[in-house]
Amino acid sequence: MPPAEPAPPSAAGAPPPALGASALASALAWARGELVRLVEIPSPSGEEAAVVDYLEGRIAELGLPARRDPVAGGCDNLVVGCPFEPRLALVAHVDTVKPTWEWDGKARIQGDEVWGVGSVDDKGSVVAALLGLLLARDAGVPVVDLPLSVGLTVDEEEGGTGSIALARSLCPHHALVMESSEFDIAVAEAGVVEVMLAVHGRSAHGSVPEQGDNAVVKAARLVVALDDLTFLRRAHPLIAPAVVVQQMHGGSDLHVVPDLAEVHLDVRLGPNLHSQEVFDELSALAARHDAEVRTIELADAWETPADAPFVASLRRAVAETLGREPKLFGFPAWTDAHNMVEVGGAQAVVFGPGPRLSTAHRPDDHIDLREVLDCALVVRRLAWDVWRAGLDWPAS
Repeated sequence: MPPAEPAPPSAAGAPPPALGASALASALAWARGELVRLVEIPSPSGEEAAVVDYLEGRIAELGLPARRDPVAGGCDNLVVGCPFEPRLALVAHVDTVKPTWEWDGKARIQGDEVWGVGSVDDKGSVVAALLGLLLARDAGVPVVDLPLSVGLTVDEEEGGTGSIALARSLCPHHALVMESSEFDIAVAEAGVVEVMLAVHGRSAHGSVPEQGDNAVVKAARLVVALDDLTFLRRAHPLIAPAVVVQQMHGGSDLHVVPDLAEVHLDVRLGPNLHSQEVFDELSALAARHDAEVRTIELADAWETPADAPFVASLRRAVAETLGREPKLFGFPAWTDAHNMVEVGGAQAVVFGPGPRLSTAHRPDDHIDLREVLDCALVVRRLAWDVWRAGLDWPAS
């Protein structure tokens, strides 16, 4: 997509006062201490109680109002600031994946980087959101009175139940979902069709394969045929469709023609495709290869107009705070933004510190604290603009 046109001058008036070197150094040190502490509190999806308890107490110490947001069958979310229907909600998740690699549970500091599970996905964003509120308050913004919230969600990495509950209870007009985006702005997010295909054959003794019908071979032919799916030729400018074969397995004992093979598919969709039409085409392909389809997830993509006032306000805040014009792009993975749009009816973008997905869910999970601070400064600017504009934010 071509670079976006430069954002218009701020409609909210003069920017907040600049921070001096000493204040920036203090903010960086604060971010380091908070992120190290959060990383060292284990919080895999479904086991977030300890980190939620810690954050609730820490937020109270910082003098910010917060409420618990119950989540059915899980740990509570936290909502900081405006309790209901804010003009802007900053959403970051406190849960992490459960590491499948060896890790001693300790954060590691290398220069200005913090390494450890969840540092980039998404505890760096949690710290940036809270630090941004504190810096805005220091600049004279009455953050407790703003129509602005920070929503800290659970279960983003698995079922998304945290953001479902948050979307229903908070009902924000606009949601800035904080995930690593390199400070570019995702104005669209991929949809998904996730299915398991069970390919049936007929068993026979391995010495007489002509008497059987090999399910593994049929599954292989089905996988090759995926390239001919017509929706793959319907590209969107921000998100191209793709099919990923996540798993494929079949067969049992030696010397037996397999009568069953399974193929796990994950399909990425752009906003121009509907999950049901893609599912229907996959189902037709499966039927031609004697396969049954089991649905795991269907979710449509979402898209926010690139010229929406919300997008312009964020672009302006980034450009005037960081001195660079953010690009607009499509986020290829599921985030809490999906539920903020589909369940809560909010207009959403995805934005945050850190490289786009390149170190998340990996042993080298890490984030540069200078990016956490830069993101906090953008949050500070947004809080300033919301204060200046009030219920008229975002101004067109």
